[in-house]
Amino acid sequence: MALKRVSQVHDQGCLYAGIATLLGISYSEAFRRIHPLDYISLLWDAPMLRADSIGQVLSALGIKYRISNARRVKSLRHNALLIIRWSSDPRYSHTLVWDAERKKLLDPGGNGLSFREVEAQLYRVLYIEGVS
Repeated sequence: MALKRVSQVHDQGCLYAGIATLLGISYSEAFRRIHPLDYISLLWDAPMLRADSIGQVLSALGIKYRISNARRVKSLRHNALLIIRWSSDPRYSHTLVWDAERKKLLDPGGNGLSFREVEAQLYRVLYIEGVS
């Protein structure tokens, strides 16, 4: 089944939206699962999640994942979270979703990134287990 893109609500909410897209839940539900005691902050802003802590976030949610060393997005056979580091400022990252069925990038921020741009900045590919 094709994925439905969830848009990020906050400037730094791409990971929340990416998880929501893969799990088929709303942005607010993803935020609630990641920050169960701080859900009220959803009204104002989302805490930034660092690219190197995404595995910890997924594990804390009980979501099993595996990291792939793939470098060619179009070769991915399963839906995945794609983490890029912005070449303009590598301190910052962005999360996109790969929809394997449609062979399409789903960008929660609507940045219109091309495959070439994503592959040039690709930092990590995470397959979420149980999500095809």
